[in-house]
Amino acid sequence: MRKSRHFRLLARCRAERRLQGLRRRNQRNRQDEILRKALSYRTLLWRIPQSCRQVKDILFWKGFLQKLVWRLGDLEERVQAKQPPARPSFKTVAESPEEKQLVDSALNKHKLSRHPGEVICVRFNAEISRRHLSCLLPDQWVNDEIMNCYLRLLQEQSKGQLWCPSSFFWPKLEAGGHAAVHRWARRAAVDVAGCNAIIVPLHLEGCHWSLGVLEMLQRKILYMDSLGLPAPQQLQPRLIEYVAKEVPSLSGFDWPLSMINKTPTQQNTSDCGIFVLAYAERIAMGLPVRSVDGSPSGINHKVLK
Repeated sequence: MRKSRHFRLLARCRAERRLQGLRRRNQRNRQDEILRKALSYRTLLWRIPQSCRQVKDILFWKGFLQKLVWRLGDLEERVQAKQPPARPSFKTVAESPEEKQLVDSALNKHKLSRHPGEVICVRFNAEISRRHLSCLLPDQWVNDEIMNCYLRLLQEQSKGQLWCPSSFFWPKLEAGGHAAVHRWARRAAVDVAGCNAIIVPLHLEGCHWSLGVLEMLQRKILYMDSLGLPAPQQLQPRLIEYVAKEVPSLSGFDWPLSMINKTPTQQNTSDCGIFVLAYAERIAMGLPVRSVDGSPSGINHKVLK
């Protein structure tokens, strides 16, 4: 009896080690894929050295480039101060003086350095401080608090037609399947069967934002990435599993995964979160995601296996 129990424990430990090895290998492959794509989009200013083979090396190089860009920005401001301001070629959004003053105060760098933990507002039982809002400054990465708060605002405006789970939804769904997130919809008081779409933000490897969308009416899955990277391997099966368990009447459909092409793409290493928020806003408003030249985005209906 003891020997059989010992063998079972030994087999379980071997299986767990094998599973951990597979996860580490998939993570390394994903990081290498993000690196190769970032290298293909680099410019003369944002040229990444060939020695940067890991994400942490890219982040270190990004910090150095931020300081360089800030110095160049100061020089550009001095040059522009001697020239008359150019007339903008696009229609700006009208803001009241109170709104502009509130935004300028929230993003003030001097106040951020002195009072980073000062709470600016409280939305959806979450405190948003100056440190959270500092991710909206140039060359900063959007954090989870701002991403989740903005998506909740879109969900609130949709009046029950849209559900935007937080950025922590996908890691739990990817790791544990439906069993790990089976209470999320009930706690959010959301009827999954009555939603037109479910917008799922994906924070890949903690350094890149992308967006997955469950089109409930058309019964398909959309994936949008500002770098043009392919969808995670587990995205389609996990989302299909979740829908099948939440709405049994939709369990017999194929739910093809479509990559959205001709979408606007980022030209630097920090705007992926802003692009995801823009994608989600267009979807919530029922508008097509448009490319840089203004043409509607196309959908590649080739099923990804």
